[in-house]
Amino acid sequence: MMMMMAFSVLLYLELNQIRMMMEIRNKIDYTYSIVGFFTLLTLLEHGYSHKTPNNDGKRLSKDRPEIFFDTRMIPERVVKNIYIYKSTKNLFAFLKETADSRLSITVTPCASDINWRVIFKRLHSNSQFESAGTPVSQSLALQNFSGDASNTYQEKEGRKGLYIVELEAITSETYARVYVTTTPDIDSIFPLPPADNHLNITMKAAKDVSVTWKPSLSSTNKIKYCVSFSRKRQFYTNCGVLAHFHGDAKPTLPPHTGFGFKEEKKKRLLRKSAKPIRSAPKGHIFYDCVGSKLSYTFKKGKPGRKYFINVFAINSTSNMSISYAGVQVKLKRNKKKRFVVKENKVQTLVIKRRKIPKLYFSLSRNVKALNLFLQACGDVMKIRVTKSKQKTKVIRSSITFFRKLVLKDLEAGNYQIRVSRDKKNHGLQQSLTLLLQDSSSHIDVPRLPHNAKITVLSNSTLCNQVTISWNATEKTQRYCVYKSKIPKIIPEIRANRKVQPQCIAVASRKKLAKLFCKVANKQKVFTETIDKLTPGTSYMVSVYVGLREREMFAYQSVFVTTKSYC
Repeated sequence: MMMMMAFSVLLYLELNQIRMMMEIRNKIDYTYSIVGFFTLLTLLEHGYSHKTPNNDGKRLSKDRPEIFFDTRMIPERVVKNIYIYKSTKNLFAFLKETADSRLSITVTPCASDINWRVIFKRLHSNSQFESAGTPVSQSLALQNFSGDASNTYQEKEGRKGLYIVELEAITSETYARVYVTTTPDIDSIFPLPPADNHLNITMKAAKDVSVTWKPSLSSTNKIKYCVSFSRKRQFYTNCGVLAHFHGDAKPTLPPHTGFGFKEEKKKRLLRKSAKPIRSAPKGHIFYDCVGSKLSYTFKKGKPGRKYFINVFAINSTSNMSISYAGVQVKLKRNKKKRFVVKENKVQTLVIKRRKIPKLYFSLSRNVKALNLFLQACGDVMKIRVTKSKQKTKVIRSSITFFRKLVLKDLEAGNYQIRVSRDKKNHGLQQSLTLLLQDSSSHIDVPRLPHNAKITVLSNSTLCNQVTISWNATEKTQRYCVYKSKIPKIIPEIRANRKVQPQCIAVASRKKLAKLFCKVANKQKVFTETIDKLTPGTSYMVSVYVGLREREMFAYQSVFVTTKSYC
């Protein structure tokens, strides 16, 4: 350790001299001089060499991580997870002491595309370095790489000398995994890909998609498979998926790094200002590991959406992986439901989502006039009737609560009813009740008065009863009263939102409690008392009008709260 400390101090004294010459020296020469001194320190103290790949490199990397941080010398057969800053060249080096042996340098980018290249520098036989600021020898650029996929630089007969790996992040700061070996035939940290590494889509539906793949040629007990589904892009590395799925952490320093010189402060400040990527929004990436299974079914898709699918084979011992050829798939769209409007039948369309299904009706004959009764519950709705193929407008109108439209001179054919509503109330459940009838039909239809509001007589409201009144028509009709207990806050919410006249569609009245029915002829106003109520409780009262046993249309429902104390 004393020898190590002595050489380290000498190293940093020389570095100070080099930095003083930066204004008059070429930046590339300066960089190579630093690498040369890092190499000197490493050779003298630790001997990073392919002669002892199984012991020294792995031992020093595990037991003394500060050695790699201070020297930037890559140990052999040890995966180094390196943080790369954007638009900054990050230099690392590997010393190969023996010629005529293979060399393999693998770089696996994670969160970002990277540019990286391998540069070779031949060293003197006596391992002596030239003066500061002067390159040891002429450098030779060997190969450039770019992208977000894992790439490997290989030499069948590697030369003796210094191999410099220069890395630069493109789109964002990122981690990258670097692995160097002179015995690639012996190493088995990467799974072996199958002869056919393509993914097969075996099933595709509106929300589900199944994918299968061939097994890795490596030992099955070491290999596990992980699958990713992304809405935005393909991922070519497993660490790339995880970086975007979880987000990256800021780089941390190993303990006992450096010797307290001023230059080290810049490195620490750079790390503090690091900007690793954040995790993708929830639902943008789905990631799952399936063990040794060779198939997966994704069940959380959205109809009509495109997904990028990637599969990774991972060596569970080394945690290194290979990627299968990715595939993209577009899920099927849900079949649009056709709402067919039938003649002489009261129908209710309940609108729960933003998209409103299209309504259709067909005529097998020419009709002089067709009555379309419409009742909108929840909001103002806009109605447009067109002939399907020609898209000829028949009528256009707005429905505030209840309206009768007359469609004149209709030819035989198919017609479409388009319904739209205010975007502000997309979150509210609404309903539209329709009745289509030939004007010449003898089937009777109930009527609603011009003022279809229910009035609560506040002076008659007690702890256990309320009195209501509503307008009737001169037509002989049947009126039925319903009630429903509701939370007290609901009327206040609706008052604050200024929702349009609310009613409960006939199709939904089964959820209400039926109180009584009245049949009247030429009676102008009904006044009825509802008793057996609970003190301090809110109720919604609804009235429906119909003929005989058939209820068709609703009055505007009213909220009422009984008194708490009497």
